Amino acid sequence: MSGMKYDKEILENVLHSLENEKIRAEADAEARKLKIYGAMPRVAEIDAALRTTVFDVIRASFGKNEDTATLIARAKEKNLALVAERKKLLAEANIPESALEPGYSCEVCNDSGYTGGELCPCVITRYRRAVAYEINKKLVLKKSDFAEFDISRYPENGAALSPRAQMREVLEFSRDYAENFGAESENLFLTGGPGLGKTFLASCIARRVADRGFSVVFGTAFSVLGEYEAVKFGRSNENTDIYETCDLLILDDVGREMKTPFTVAALFNIVNMRLNADKKTVIISSCEENDIIKDYGPAFFSRIKGDFIKLEFLGNDMRRN
Repeated sequence: MSGMKYDKEILENVLHSLENEKIRAEADAEARKLKIYGAMPRVAEIDAALRTTVFDVIRASFGKNEDTATLIARAKEKNLALVAERKKLLAEANIPESALEPGYSCEVCNDSGYTGGELCPCVITRYRRAVAYEINKKLVLKKSDFAEFDISRYPENGAALSPRAQMREVLEFSRDYAENFGAESENLFLTGGPGLGKTFLASCIARRVADRGFSVVFGTAFSVLGEYEAVKFGRSNENTDIYETCDLLILDDVGREMKTPFTVAALFNIVNMRLNADKKTVIISSCEENDIIKDYGPAFFSRIKGDFIKLEFLGNDMRRN
């Protein structure tokens, strides 16, 4: 992550938020500790004794014939006895030992934001979520809900698999995908004619996955590839890393963007980099397979065919109803 570019303001906000969590966790722990000490003075005495062990060894070493190693061993034995007594007292009172310690959100950095002189992975995760949130604010991502996906709008006919039956399966798969999204999830290719609810259902997935704490970016191919093009040709200094690193990228309207050699290559690179990094992608398109091959080339089509689960939307264009 050393080469990752950060937005200074967003990073400062993330670190400030983490610092506030650290302060709250330590204040809450101190309040719990004082309450426990008030009810159990012996626990307070033990903790005070444990804190002075090193100084006791140093003091005892002066003017004594015993070597320091022997004194340290004796102090260690005493500490173990005190710890055992403390543990027994707390257990008898049904108080977990963790009640006396701060409940930090990150056990790696204890909410300091840094480990080994570098940004903690928890900060990088929070940063990506914050950037994804800012991007999605600009895109005005709808607050869509699976409950609003109306299966009755799809026709029920005498075919072996009617549009309604097909869309019921697609809905159930999408809901399960969002509820169980994680490192083992698949990439999705949502395809079918216009006006069949592809964008809406993808929005439902995006909202639920984001609510579960993952970084999600939802954008049209036109807007995302346009940002890459603007950066490439010096018209913008926006950071496009988030499209390659977010947990879930949803690219809508693939096929409707302005196609140039650069945008075609950029789309392939985004998808390819995310596949190599095991990051999940949802592509939404109304294009036929032949059009995908013609517009984006066989290599891109091969990625879609081999690494994405196809969810086909059937029915009539509901925008015309």
